[in-house]
Amino acid sequence: MAEGGSYIDSDKFKCPVCLDLMRTPVTIPCGHSYCMLCISRCWDKKDSSAGGPQACPQCRHKFTPRPKLAKNALLAELVEKLREERRVAGCSQTEPGGAGAAGTANPVKSTLSESCSIRDSLIKGVKQWQTELEKLIKAEESKAVSAAQSVLKNLLNYSTFPPPLFFPFPSDACTLTFDVNTVNGYLELNHKERTVMSVRESEIYFFHTKRFEKRQQALCKEGLRGSPRYWEVNCGNGGTWVSIGVSYKGIRRSGKHAPLFGRCKNSWALRKYGFSYYFWHDNKETSIKSSSLSPKIGVYLDHNAGVLAFYTVSKYTSLLYKVQTTFTEPVYAGFGLSGIGSQIQLCDLDSED
Repeated sequence: MAEGGSYIDSDKFKCPVCLDLMRTPVTIPCGHSYCMLCISRCWDKKDSSAGGPQACPQCRHKFTPRPKLAKNALLAELVEKLREERRVAGCSQTEPGGAGAAGTANPVKSTLSESCSIRDSLIKGVKQWQTELEKLIKAEESKAVSAAQSVLKNLLNYSTFPPPLFFPFPSDACTLTFDVNTVNGYLELNHKERTVMSVRESEIYFFHTKRFEKRQQALCKEGLRGSPRYWEVNCGNGGTWVSIGVSYKGIRRSGKHAPLFGRCKNSWALRKYGFSYYFWHDNKETSIKSSSLSPKIGVYLDHNAGVLAFYTVSKYTSLLYKVQTTFTEPVYAGFGLSGIGSQIQLCDLDSED
């Protein structure tokens, strides 16, 4: 049995500062309770000395700003009932007579009955307090989980954000093939129409209106639109530069004004000079800083969202450049080469290159 013959442990209701039953009890955000006057004095002392955030004297949890204190009505009721139980117990010890007194009521039995009633009320009150506290904790946990899920959802929304620093979404990988009817005469096409290389002597191709006559360029067969797509290419070490990009089907193919990829409004291209990189669109150049020595370039396209991103690919991928635009029609993967020996190889993402 607890102090004073009570069935309730009064220590649970003592202020950790003054070590007496709490007066005007308050509960601070960490869950610990104190006399309003005691915790106010502690924090006032902190304000007048070192300043800075306030802390719970028990768990040392810090609060910024200083919490506003309000009376815990339920706890105050429980403490008051406990005080009443103490007063009843004290009175019973001073009552005259005993259990064997004839013709008189037994004051001990009466006191025990009242004590049991108060005990039951206290237990009920503590349980209600515990239930309310658990509900409060669950509500705060639910808010935190909801906020974390919202952040995670935004991170995974790769239509708004570029893919993470590893091969992002295997389901977005696509297989591309060069369109032989677009390949310039000074580009050699081999390896099942998946590699082009700049050569000194002209190749023999049939005439076709889709062919690039002036520029050493080529397009792939597949029109890309709708869901996100991802592909990779290996760039050889020969030649002067190579360009990797996308273009509308209507890009000019012949005549002295036929543009390089990226030098007109209907194409976007990354140009690679050795290990230097530049992005071109609408005849405007953007220099790109990179320390990567990898010959492999990854391209990510989200046609619906207007996202085009280029990556250097080794053990991990690293973003080189990302552009946000609006695509009004399907685009085709395009490649340009300059200098004898420059080459582009389309990678097979289903196997190791």
